[in-house]
Amino acid sequence: MASLSEPYIIHYPQIVAVADDDAQRVELIEFFDCVGGAMWSQRHYKKSPIVQDVRCVGSTMRYLLRPETVNLALEGSRFPAGISGVTVDEKEIAVTYIGMGGGGVGATACRADAKGVLRSRSDDSGGGKVAEATIWLPRRQRVLIGVDDTDTPEEGAT
Repeated sequence: MASLSEPYIIHYPQIVAVADDDAQRVELIEFFDCVGGAMWSQRHYKKSPIVQDVRCVGSTMRYLLRPETVNLALEGSRFPAGISGVTVDEKEIAVTYIGMGGGGVGATACRADAKGVLRSRSDDSGGGKVAEATIWLPRRQRVLIGVDDTDTPEEGAT
């Protein structure tokens, strides 16, 4: 049987953050390869008061977040991990995760090397410790483009 070099780490392929114009809402989009890990995060992270909504779309988990920092009352298997902070500036969005034991590993080691992460800072994790990590992502904005294809040579634009 082959051994795994990092048996407790599930890497996220990419993470993207989109902020609205006035920096009052952030959509955090985490691309995942491990469905079980993503569903675990969805179940627990939605308990954070920062998380306004969360939904799974294909192989992405999309969190609608309110920028602020909170202290989370983590509790064993009931609330072992969550998103504890979101800050937005002109160019970057910082997201802070916190977790206990394995939840701390998910909060720290699993996201740090995802495509889109500019830099990260994290505590040592695992072994029953509470660990926190912050990742910084480029601030992106949503652009909507509409196309009117109803013009005709005879009548022009509608």
